[in-house]
Amino acid sequence: MQIKKLAILSLVVILSLGMAGCSGDDSSSTKYDLTVGPEREERGEVIVDPQKDKYEEGTEVTLAPSGKGKYSFAYWEGSGYDGNTDNPLKVTMTNDLQLVAVFTDSKAPSWQTEPNITTAADTNSLGISAKVDEGGTIYYKVMLDGATRPAASEVKSAGNGTSIAAETAKEITISGLDLGTSYDVFFAVEDSAGNLQSDSIVKKVDVSTELSAPSNSDFVNVPAGKTSSDNGGLTLDYHIEMSKYEVTHAKFIEFLNNAGVSGNGFYKGKKMIDIDENTSAVTYYDIGLFTFEGHMYANEENTPVMEVTWYGALAYCNWLSEQEGLTPAYDLDNWKLKDKPQNLEGYRLPTKTEWEYAAHGGANGDNTTYAGSDNIDDVAWHDENSDEKIHPVGQKQPNELGIYDMSGNVAEWTNNIYSVTGSDRVTQNGSFALSDDCYIGASNYNAPSDGTIFLGFRLTKTK
Repeated sequence: MQIKKLAILSLVVILSLGMAGCSGDDSSSTKYDLTVGPEREERGEVIVDPQKDKYEEGTEVTLAPSGKGKYSFAYWEGSGYDGNTDNPLKVTMTNDLQLVAVFTDSKAPSWQTEPNITTAADTNSLGISAKVDEGGTIYYKVMLDGATRPAASEVKSAGNGTSIAAETAKEITISGLDLGTSYDVFFAVEDSAGNLQSDSIVKKVDVSTELSAPSNSDFVNVPAGKTSSDNGGLTLDYHIEMSKYEVTHAKFIEFLNNAGVSGNGFYKGKKMIDIDENTSAVTYYDIGLFTFEGHMYANEENTPVMEVTWYGALAYCNWLSEQEGLTPAYDLDNWKLKDKPQNLEGYRLPTKTEWEYAAHGGANGDNTTYAGSDNIDDVAWHDENSDEKIHPVGQKQPNELGIYDMSGNVAEWTNNIYSVTGSDRVTQNGSFALSDDCYIGASNYNAPSDGTIFLGFRLTKTK
């Protein structure tokens, strides 16, 4: 009997061990799926080690992403790893995982054409062209001649950036330069992925500005056409030329001294300029000479002439036409145009339509709030940035046609009568003291004999 009991006990022990072994096998058989790969196959790949169809619980797997060409690994997405930048990434399999490796462009743009001057520097601005192999943003930093070469990040931090397309020459206008000054202008490019060129390929352009003020005979073409409906919807049936700059004190004083204007500022019975005002920047001396004395509102000769009347603007147009051998546009006996604007040869004031058409950038202009930009500070001196004074012409960015200061600095006389029953003339533009009227469509009016610190003019000529 004792032998039988021992045999039965042994059988119970064997069965117990067998059952325990079966329970352990069921636990260790849990397996998980791992799905992993690049977001875009042309940009990179992911090496998985070990690589299996399924992974037992607790298995550690190494994921090593590798970029192709100019692309490099950026971060992971999926299964709670969003934004993780580990490379390689080690995961422990405790559940199914789905991971995507994101690759981004890691190569900064290269110069195809290094920055070079395309429009020679005048007193205030110059044109520069450049071309790169990849689109993004081109930045520049203006420094005085002999400056230490800045890092690419310093060029970017200067804040002068504009978009540049791949393999397309980009024209850049740099404004606000001082008279008779030498500069070093540095350039760097960053692509849309944020890859900035290295410090070693930051490019420098040497620039020297002229000593004299810009010439008011410098005109741009304004071809006939029609602006889009959302950009004024204006039609111009004939070609004109318009001066890049407002007429300056220096140029207007030439007229005062050479056209027979009397010492009190009158000519042919009409006041040309308010020289007896306390705010006048122009003074007359008994020796028969008008000079620029300056004023708190205008302390440089190449600022737009202020306190000029509508009559003064017309007389200047005729005088300049005669100097250049052109038939004057105005009959100064009645202070009217001799014919329709499109039939005239000489210099004249723009009509309201001509002025606004040009301010909009012509038929191909952009639909911007101000003349050349939606950012008022890019193109205008106004009450929040002018320090309560008129600034030299051409220091801000021009509009699409290359015309300066059509928003801000001084308002401008036009040829139009404001009302058929009155004599007031239409004025366009805001001024250094008023930002509210700097948008393109803003109009006002003044009596033709008014001369204020806010009013000047520019020239137009039918082509």
